[in-house]
Amino acid sequence: MSKSVFVLRASFVRPADTTAYAANDLVANSTTAAQVTPLSFNAGGATEAVVVRRAIIRKSGTSLTNASFRLHLLSSLPTLSVGDNGAFDNSNILAIDDGRFLCGTFDVTIGKSGATGSAGQGVSTTGSDVTICSPLANVQAGADMFYGLLTATAAYTPSSQEQFQVLLECLR
Repeated sequence: MSKSVFVLRASFVRPADTTAYAANDLVANSTTAAQVTPLSFNAGGATEAVVVRRAIIRKSGTSLTNASFRLHLLSSLPTLSVGDNGAFDNSNILAIDDGRFLCGTFDVTIGKSGATGSAGQGVSTTGSDVTICSPLANVQAGADMFYGLLTATAAYTPSSQEQFQVLLECLR
């Protein structure tokens, strides 16, 4: 059985401010926890696991200074206790309701910039691909979604209403 490569995409626009992030702060679409919309990736009817090999982050801002991020992939929609610029990772205690659905993380440093944006790519923090299996309830309901949250890994100063796009290189 040969594996096919495909790319999944999700994006968001962060709030209209330029408040600097500290390391481990959530980068999201809203400063209110209940209004944060996690990145949603549609695996397109996958009935088996999806393997994520690489993550690419594109952003509309051109600054490369401290532009490094961690992508957290989850197999179930999380409920958050913080919004944008809130401390998401406090000594490995994440601001989500259930850590059992965390599948893996990818560190991405934005290393290239052009006139209208910038991008970077990274691999799993464990050095191997990340396998995402839907929780049994999702599989039984026919769901093929998984989710992502982005955190800053350095003191990053964003552009106001900066747009982030995350692309995942996957195998099925």
